[in-house]
Amino acid sequence: MREFIDPMRWFTEDGRAEQELSRLISILPDIQSPREVGRVFREIIGPVRGELPIPLSALFLIGKLSDKLLSETLAVGSRIFSKKFIAGNGEKDILRACDTAKKRGFSVNIDILGESVCSEKEAERYLNSYLELISIIGERLQGEELSFSVKLSAFYSQVSSASPEKTATIIAERVAPIAELLQKNGGHVYLDAEEYEFLETYCLVFKKLYRRYGNTARFVLQSYLRKSPDVLSDLIKINDIRTPLHLRLVRGASWDHECYRAEKLGWHEPPVFTEKSDTDKNFEGLLRMALRNGLVAIPGTHNAKSIYFAVSEERFGLRIKELQVLKGMGEPFAEIIRDKGYKVRFYMPVLFPKGDISAAMAYLVRRIVENKSQTSFLALHRGEKLKDALRWLEKIPAKQNLSAAAKRSAKGVAQ
Repeated sequence: MREFIDPMRWFTEDGRAEQELSRLISILPDIQSPREVGRVFREIIGPVRGELPIPLSALFLIGKLSDKLLSETLAVGSRIFSKKFIAGNGEKDILRACDTAKKRGFSVNIDILGESVCSEKEAERYLNSYLELISIIGERLQGEELSFSVKLSAFYSQVSSASPEKTATIIAERVAPIAELLQKNGGHVYLDAEEYEFLETYCLVFKKLYRRYGNTARFVLQSYLRKSPDVLSDLIKINDIRTPLHLRLVRGASWDHECYRAEKLGWHEPPVFTEKSDTDKNFEGLLRMALRNGLVAIPGTHNAKSIYFAVSEERFGLRIKELQVLKGMGEPFAEIIRDKGYKVRFYMPVLFPKGDISAAMAYLVRRIVENKSQTSFLALHRGEKLKDALRWLEKIPAKQNLSAAAKRSAKGVAQ
């Protein structure tokens, strides 16, 4: 088994300390005064102080000297932490990240950080940022398939579940220029639909764009949603074999938000699975269902067993076009999968135009500090657990061997 660097080797195995540190980093941009920073730091990190490595324990000593000094130290740490997971900040950074990925044998999917917007001017800026960046990257990645992801909630400030058709029509028209530009350049765009409240609206947006642009428009389905099999059944009905529907299958990143909202509304249960085992089972079921019904399913996961399951489906003639992993988290996995002959694409969150990188952390931490339906990436992917995950991936046969096995299987069935 190959060697790897374990960046979390100083922490305890349960991942609790990293979870709390990441939680702190995610809310720092919203805290104004150093005194409040100090209070929140002691409240969140105090209970896990004994689990911190010695270098980080020094933060408590700094806090005793001055809340202002502690605030400045945490701000620097936040920026360093952010750079690990945000692939680029501004044009030069992004182009450098794209070039590096290409040299290493990986493709890229670009997602400009941003979520809901408060005004139509913000929505317009979000659109224009994509159009500009697509043109810039298109010139650099000659011959490469351009791949982007967008957050539908960022295209309209008045998203409403009460008028899904009207809202979907407005959002679809605003996303259309991105789809047109990417179609012209041989690329594609994934439509990320996160909030369960607006799932119907976002599905309508996708259907409108898929009918118009074929599989230039692609859908992101979250397997932690209880309703996801119904959504997939609906997508299968509109699949056009001339331009097969592409689906990125992920676990989901807004578990806490969905559970909180369900509790606030008095629902009997949240719209998401609350146990990791249920999410895992649903992920595998959705993947197989999509592949067997002619969709192009793209697994987007860092779960080693799920990756193993996905590529194992090729034994039955169900082809996996590519796998996607988050830049900054999935490198050890990506390298193994690439060396097995599979196409791997980095999902790369970026800031464009250049901005305050620490301000993007609230969005990104949801993908780093996972939840009860997934079990923390930080806890599962280091130490002995990381070694176990890598062993699963090492079991994957090289792609050419899988293809040969699939041909023998198909021949046996025919006879």
